[in-house]
Amino acid sequence: MFLFDKLKKMGVTRVLLIKGLKDTNVAQYFLTFHERITSQFSNRQSKAWHILTKLFRDKNSATGIPKLIHSLVFSNDVGKVYCLADDVMIEAEHELETILSKLKNLWSVKQDVKFEGYSYNIGDFIVRTVDARHKGMLVEVEYLPTTYPHAASSILSDFIDLIMPKDADIVRWDEKGDNSYKKVGLSEETFTRIHTAYQYMTLFKSESLL
Repeated sequence: MFLFDKLKKMGVTRVLLIKGLKDTNVAQYFLTFHERITSQFSNRQSKAWHILTKLFRDKNSATGIPKLIHSLVFSNDVGKVYCLADDVMIEAEHELETILSKLKNLWSVKQDVKFEGYSYNIGDFIVRTVDARHKGMLVEVEYLPTTYPHAASSILSDFIDLIMPKDADIVRWDEKGDNSYKKVGLSEETFTRIHTAYQYMTLFKSESLL
């Protein structure tokens, strides 16, 4: 049995893509943001973290249109994998990804990407960043005191505005329309880590990060 009976509770997150500072390459921009966080918030120390994401393609689709499974693993969430398949998000044990990789006659790995970065603990918030290579930098901001998205919405927005460089080109994840939690079978009232995975996946797709 791969699906967990209960999803892990956590805070509420919001994921966004910063496309970079004007006239600044991605590597320099990543360093600029790191220095901004560590100096603005009492020299907060950073910890390395990463995201692993794979895209599996169905080799035997009867319709002629291959089905895709998008998987995502967080380095700070050991043993879990989050998958999007047929507009349904699931949380599973990491062995599910291993099994898919071994079923080479049924599934092929179309893409396999590791995004690396840093995390920062700042009071009631955790800020996580990963280098999105030539596209810029992904930033995840987690507000810890609540698991209710509506209660955290304005607080997250204010904190994100506080830490973002004024001249940055930012793509914010938006849950409206095609990105609705309800569309992929997720609760709109209680937030879990699988919601965060879905935010990353929609940004990967909309901004062609894979």
